[in-house]
Amino acid sequence: MKEYSGKDIEGSWRLLSWEIRSNGGRSVTAPFGDCPEGLLVYTREGWMSATVCRGNRAPLPADSSPRKVDEHLLAEAYRSYFHYAGPYRVEADTVAHTVRYSLNPNFVGTEQFRRMRIDGPLLTLTGIDRAGNAERHHELVWQRCGDERHRGSEE
Repeated sequence: MKEYSGKDIEGSWRLLSWEIRSNGGRSVTAPFGDCPEGLLVYTREGWMSATVCRGNRAPLPADSSPRKVDEHLLAEAYRSYFHYAGPYRVEADTVAHTVRYSLNPNFVGTEQFRRMRIDGPLLTLTGIDRAGNAERHHELVWQRCGDERHRGSEE
């Protein structure tokens, strides 16, 4: 087990992939499609913010306020976007996110533990949750912003 510190993850990271494995690894899903987008920020002051969304999200109608858009369009926008933020701490090979703010109100007040592995410009975070009786294993691969060798330079 490699031990990390907050300095190792400090900065900005761009999402490359998010996969969920269940049924002993037999079932693999990508909750935001094959080309998700996202930004993960860890500050020197001990705060983090994680944003993930489906690539190429459909825009809301340009001629109306988001507060007045049809509820079905708003529901789809909600389903295609994920965000939470709060303080973080690093313990050996695990980062703990204390959720203070979240698009999903059920996340607020929880602690999200992620095992981490750093390989050059890549940060892999893994976590486990339960959906019904199924244990699900999440793997998110992030690339340090400013190092575009692994995905191509879109910025």
